[in-house]
Amino acid sequence: MKKNLFLIPFLLLALAGCVPEATLTLDRQTLSFHTAGGTEQIRVSANYPWTASSSDAWLSIQYTEGSDLLTVKAGENRSQDSRTGRITVESMGLTQTLTVTQAQLDAIVLKEGDQVEIDAKAQQVSIKLSANVDMNATVKEGAPWCKVVSTKAMTDRTAILSVEKNDSRAERSAVIVFSGASASTEVRIRQSGRPQVLAMTVKGVQKFTVPVLSAPGDLDFYGYLWNGKQQSDYVVGTTLTLDPAASTSLRIEGHNAYTVYFPTIDGLTEIDFLGL
Repeated sequence: MKKNLFLIPFLLLALAGCVPEATLTLDRQTLSFHTAGGTEQIRVSANYPWTASSSDAWLSIQYTEGSDLLTVKAGENRSQDSRTGRITVESMGLTQTLTVTQAQLDAIVLKEGDQVEIDAKAQQVSIKLSANVDMNATVKEGAPWCKVVSTKAMTDRTAILSVEKNDSRAERSAVIVFSGASASTEVRIRQSGRPQVLAMTVKGVQKFTVPVLSAPGDLDFYGYLWNGKQQSDYVVGTTLTLDPAASTSLRIEGHNAYTVYFPTIDGLTEIDFLGL
């Protein structure tokens, strides 16, 4: 009934042969929402009834017949991409389009995990990320040996770190903070200490057992034979068969090792690795 009453003035004008030309305008052509979404109102000026519609699920619209206000509501954008929607307002064959945009969820994503382990030598380290915001990289306090050299400003980005040589036997770590807009993430760089090294030459030995540690440690063993053959990748307790007539050069590297025992070499019972 209300709809018919609204049309009566136009019907009377039509019967009188004086039908006004249809008009349709919006007070704004664009709307912009933050990531969290929200509600905005658009004023519609029309001299005939109008309707509004949207095919975008993240946009909802509300209006009352006979009113000049169109309410637009956007839900939260939880994706890492911005989005654009359109609302169409129609009246008597006339069309107006309202373009609605919404910002993305700010994000900085590490592409290869949040832990990087490196050896003791000085080097450069590459950290690969994806980001949809302008990004800064900083090293948290307490790690002057690790510096950010550069970040390549692309959608897929690479941060280059300069790491000094670790001359101590202790492992150390640094935390790199990547931040931009409301997004941030961290990656930890772990650098091992310099290895403890024992190099020696044995002769007249037929059996050699990879030495045993008196306390937990990270022991790497390398055996080099003078006749050109190389033996490596041995674990603790492995027994090597050597040529007693030849001299064998042995190299042992360890991290955080204490006393090392050599059960198969006469006169060489133990060596204090902490002193190396």
